[in-house]
Amino acid sequence: MTTSDNRRTQHSGSVPEPFEVQIDQRDGALRLLVSGELDVNAVGELQDAISEAEQSRARAIVVDLSDLRFLDSTGLSVLLGAYTRSRQNGHRVSFVPSDHDAVRKLIALTGTSEMFE
Repeated sequence: MTTSDNRRTQHSGSVPEPFEVQIDQRDGALRLLVSGELDVNAVGELQDAISEAEQSRARAIVVDLSDLRFLDSTGLSVLLGAYTRSRQNGHRVSFVPSDHDAVRKLIALTGTSEMFE
């Protein structure tokens, strides 16, 4: 366990949950169901999933963070990049906010809650 993992585990009081992205496609819309802990070790997987979704013919892309339990600055950076590209390319990407306090607090502290409006 690395030092940063140890701090996070001690802070959250539980074993870190593995990061996962599931893809659900219906009626021309693509939904990325994100769960677990999004940190520096997992951002590549999310970036790849978002990039593939952006290159698809889906008319809408929903990044559902409702099951995301932890978010660090590198994960937030990936989400902000997708948000910015979406605003420049027709507002195709939208976000469902996390139901978990650790993620909500980071979003509030960084002033990025406009992503979820």
